[in-house]
Amino acid sequence: MKITDVTKSMTYYISTDDPNFPDYRTDEFGENWENYLGGIWNPVFYPQNKELKELFLDWRKKEYEGREVGTL
Repeated sequence: MKITDVTKSMTYYISTDDPNFPDYRTDEFGENWENYLGGIWNPVFYPQNKELKELFLDWRKKEYEGREVGTL
């Protein structure tokens, strides 16, 4: 067996005020979304997550403003 590829990814866990679908997780770029339902993570597809993605990217931008380039 050989390793053919390695990808490092940061996961963000997000809680919302949505009464039906409150818990999400996404990658550091807000590209891949999952919703926690019934004890398992389920994929969320675009455009369903468009607003959530925009909110996340706005939050992430504000969170990292003022930090040195290349550091998180």
